[in-house]
Order: sequence, then structure tokens, then C-alpha cells
Amino acid sequence: MGKVTKTLTESVTSENKKKICGERLRACREKKGLTQEELIMEVEALPENNGKSRNEKQVSYIENGTRQISAEYARLFGKVLGVQASYLLGETDYETEAARFYSAIDNMNKEGDLLYSGLCAFAMLTNYEITPPNLSNASSIQDYFDELNNGYKIRKDNQTVVLSLGEMNRFENEICDFVELKLIHLFKEKAGVNSGNSK
Repeated sequence: MGKVTKTLTESVTSENKKKICGERLRACREKKGLTQEELIMEVEALPENNGKSRNEKQVSYIENGTRQISAEYARLFGKVLGVQASYLLGETDYETEAARFYSAIDNMNKEGDLLYSGLCAFAMLTNYEITPPNLSNASSIQDYFDELNNGYKIRKDNQTVVLSLGEMNRFENEICDFVELKLIHLFKEKAGVNSGNSK
């Protein structure tokens, strides 16, 4: 389960929030293959429900955006549907903690791809061989951590140096700082030329 396209920000009105939260509940329920009645039956069967009688109309009201989902219902629905209560309440955009983790890894991969491409271009000119962590084959969170701990392998003349992810991040920051300084210098240089031409 990944991040939904509709995110909730502070600027979202309470009416819009009710609508989006309702859409989230409906999508999660349908993904689980439950009718509104079946969802309520499963909620009533939960030990956490403490034997309370529930009405399926509550599900309909919430899904239609007529009524805001309560913390209690979010907790119970979340238990049945396998999602975080905070997701149904609109407090997070991730259905599960695992989804948030994998999203962070995916973003890191995308950021790392740019640096890796630049390093590969440099390596071609200087006879270095660079191998990144192989995250695409990781099938579990532990696999990701294991691969990340392996770091980036850089080889030349039968010697190998391993750079950890932290070292690569520092390297990337240094490169970004260098590029920013060069751009600042370039803009100042161009501004000087343009002001000279306007005289």
C-alpha cells in the first residue's frame, strides 16, 4: 500500500477533510473486499469493541462525507482494514508505517540516482568503477538495511573503497554546496558584465 494522491494539509477545510477521509475509508474497505455491513460486523466482533452494537449507517455517513470519522471508529476500522487510524483521520498520508518507510526509501533512491549518475560519468573519465547498494532486489525492510549497510563500492587498480550511505550523503552535500557557490559566482560575473554593457 502506498501513498495516496490526495494529501491533507492545514489549509484543507473541514468539509473537504470529511470528504477525503470518507474516500479513504471507502477505498480501504473496498480493497479489503468488504461491504459496509460486513465491515460493521467485523468491528462488532473485535475484542476492542467491548460488545457495543454498531450501525452500518455510520459507515455510509462517513464515506459520503456527511459525518467526520471519530477517533474511536478510526481505531476500530483501522484494526479491521489493516491501516493506521491516523490515516483514516487524515493525520498522515500513509496507510501503514511500512508504506511510509518504503516511500522514504523510494525518495532516497531517486535522490541517490542523480548523484550516482554523476559519479558514473566521472568514473568513466577516470577509470573508477562504482557499484551502488542493490535496493531493487530487497524484499523486506531488513534486506533494505542490509543493502544500505553495504554502502557504495568504488574500485580502481584492484583496490576497493566502501562509502557508507552517510558518507555518500556528506559527499552529495559537498557537491551541492560547490555547485551553489559556482552558480553564485557565475551570476555575479554575468551581472558585472551586464552592468558594464549598460554604461
